[in-house]
Amino acid sequence: MWILVIGREGIEERDGSAVGCLHELGCEVQTATLWDRLDTEELVKSPPAAVLIEAGDEADAGRAALVRVRAAEPL
Repeated sequence: MWILVIGREGIEERDGSAVGCLHELGCEVQTATLWDRLDTEELVKSPPAAVLIEAGDEADAGRAALVRVRAAEPL
């Protein structure tokens, strides 16, 4: 099981991000940017247990990422 965190460029490098907190809790985490494709073969074959969208003040980008998550199968 793993968690997909979708956020701005460099999300895995920011202090205090959800990615860092999840790693500290022992979770397996993968990241994607707000604009990455979410229907890749890798994600379809092994979907995440949970998806977290960390959009900050980019509400429109966060909504667009959520639309792509909902459209991806079987995510």
